Amino acid sequence: IDRQRCDQAMIPISFNGRDALFMYTQLLKEALLEIEDDDVKSIKDLVEYCRLQDDIDEGQIRKVENEYRNHTPIWWYTAETFIYPMLNRGLRQMDVDIILKMGFFIRHLHQHITELHRQQQGNMPTNFQVFRGQ
Repeated sequence: IDRQRCDQAMIPISFNGRDALFMYTQLLKEALLEIEDDDVKSIKDLVEYCRLQDDIDEGQIRKVENEYRNHTPIWWYTAETFIYPMLNRGLRQMDVDIILKMGFFIRHLHQHITELHRQQQGNMPTNFQVFRGQ
């Protein structure tokens, strides 16, 4: 009887294809958001990585290196720099090297959006629409 209840309570889980990818991305996201690291070192590591790439403008790299703390993560995400295309490519292709190099930025962006949501949730109607253009 215990075996029957256990079998009935089990939810079928497929580790093929999308289900495995979804589980992997959720675990990666949770791990990234929990990491506590040195922002200065993380920015330096990202800058060094970017300088090894052929398709990133040195001026944009210097701008991130020198001005990262002067702007919000949302500003960087929407600015005309390599941040959005690089992050988008890393996430779409599940390129763990890019995702880990940009982990500090993902964390900052998540924290900033969470803080903005907390600040604005009392002032907004229950439902509202947001848009992201490309």
